[in-house]
Amino acid sequence: MVFAFIAVFSQQQSSTTTTMNNLRLVISILFPSANLKRSLYNIRLNSDVDCISVLNSILLTNYSFQKNWNSIQEPGLGSQILIFLGQMIFWTIVLIFIENRKRIQRWCQTKNQDNQPWDDSVRFEKEKLNSIINSFFVFSSIWMSTYKPNVN
Repeated sequence: MVFAFIAVFSQQQSSTTTTMNNLRLVISILFPSANLKRSLYNIRLNSDVDCISVLNSILLTNYSFQKNWNSIQEPGLGSQILIFLGQMIFWTIVLIFIENRKRIQRWCQTKNQDNQPWDDSVRFEKEKLNSIINSFFVFSSIWMSTYKPNVN
């Protein structure tokens, strides 16, 4: 909504419009809820020819009435679907790492238990790296225990 408001008052400046479109894309990539809002907006826009004509007259856009709904270009839903897929893959990988943190810790510890004599500086660096990894897992476990949903 804010970006549309800024776009209305900066119609003559194509650099501002381009900046708003890029910013809208970045926010859609970073925040799934913003991407969902944009998808619902495009569904509403595609469902009525009058919506597209009003938007074209106010924002000086050239959205087509016969554009495919799955188009990558606005007001199609193709870009939002691709962003949703990328977000699902990213957050699934993050969830897998969080759920398997104990296995990852054990794997890292078995990799570090080789019987080679190490120099003091190498041993110090390995201990420092292990402490960083352990602090990350401690932070994630504290975070997970703090933000558990209330199920009653």
